[in-house]
Amino acid sequence: MNIIILGAGNIGLGIAKHLVSSENSITIVDSNRERLNAIGNVLDVRPVIGFASHPSTLEQAGAAQADVLIAVTNVDEINLVACEVAHSLFGIETKIARVSQQNYVEEKYRLTLFQPHNLSIDHIISPESEIAQSISKSIQVYGTSDVVDLNENVRLVSVRCPSTSPLVNTPLQVFANLYPHLSIAVIAIQRDGKTIIPLGNDVITANDQLFILLKPSQARDVISAFGYTDQFRRRVAIAGSVRVGFALAKEIEQSSPDIQLKIIDNDFSNSDLDPRIMKHAEIIKGNPLHEDILIESEIHDCDTFISVTSDDNVNIVSTLLAKYCGAKRGIVLLNNVRNSQFVLSLGIDSVVNQSAITVSSVLRAIRQYKMRSLYTIDGEIEVLGIPVGDASNVIGLSLEDIMIPHQAMVAVLKRGNDIQISPGKLIIGTNDYLILAATKGVIHKIEKLVTGRFV
Repeated sequence: MNIIILGAGNIGLGIAKHLVSSENSITIVDSNRERLNAIGNVLDVRPVIGFASHPSTLEQAGAAQADVLIAVTNVDEINLVACEVAHSLFGIETKIARVSQQNYVEEKYRLTLFQPHNLSIDHIISPESEIAQSISKSIQVYGTSDVVDLNENVRLVSVRCPSTSPLVNTPLQVFANLYPHLSIAVIAIQRDGKTIIPLGNDVITANDQLFILLKPSQARDVISAFGYTDQFRRRVAIAGSVRVGFALAKEIEQSSPDIQLKIIDNDFSNSDLDPRIMKHAEIIKGNPLHEDILIESEIHDCDTFISVTSDDNVNIVSTLLAKYCGAKRGIVLLNNVRNSQFVLSLGIDSVVNQSAITVSSVLRAIRQYKMRSLYTIDGEIEVLGIPVGDASNVIGLSLEDIMIPHQAMVAVLKRGNDIQISPGKLIIGTNDYLILAATKGVIHKIEKLVTGRFV
């Protein structure tokens, strides 16, 4: 496919890393020459310097031959106009726009605004909304960070194994034997800056970040097995009100109205947050980096402190300060994912990867034919949902037959209404639905094997 990406920031880079391959030709557009040069040094992409929504820039980027346009600049209006120009002048078939301002995606506007006869955009992605939903779910279960419902019966959670956990130095296959009543599949482990798809004999070590598929009803039991016993007592503080903070506050108030919510920010006048919209939140104007503000906010009595400003350094330092002041749990939003392991080593409990969530959203929108991207882990491992059709090459094979050690594993098999997590040696049949974890290097091989066609 010929793909144009507008925006060469962390999100554009993350998308390009995942899509670059012999099957895809990638062009990246940005007005910042330094950013483009940095991407060109690490990826085989074509850089184009220019203003992303200008017709001449899109023409130079090859829009007339493009199959997909992905507009992920930091300015919503540029993304929206670029999609309109791509449609009207160049007839690009698939147009994806990142929209960060929550006012655009509020349900009462979105349902009308983003209709084909009004705006020529095929997919709207709102990372802020997805981040808000993920954090809102994670604060309900102490010890989790990423929490994503892949469908109504399968949930993905990410949990860090503390050094005090009884599971330290336990092989994964022994974990299953210790807790036979739990249905889980560990699909990825992050350790020392690397992410792998593990085997049963891989050992859990202290500070590993594990990505686990499980049944939603068993989430608390699984987290308890790692040694997390603290009970959530419904007091949450958010540092930062712009975009993510506003979306998170709304999500918490709508899904958990009994939570006692505080929002701390330097300046509410220029943010999306209208205090009149927030029915129960306590608004505190001040710098979350100042200890006296945190003391005034009674952070010592807070169960979870979440810092979601646009500055990674502010998020890290404010959360460390909040924990020093007595907050029981600290969650940090990061754009620069390279720092995540270091940040966790400082004592912060959870890191939310904004870039990874956006990349996951884009991949879900861009996948065509039968394979569906469900989630992306660290830009390296993709969680895929694939239905097994009549023409599939895997019918009659065991699930173990299509496993590629450390590269691909089948984590879930759905057969009718029956859900099997870690299904083992079951034989694949027509109309089964598989959820797999695969490294990006083997995704096309998996696609061809299971569905008989390429992405």
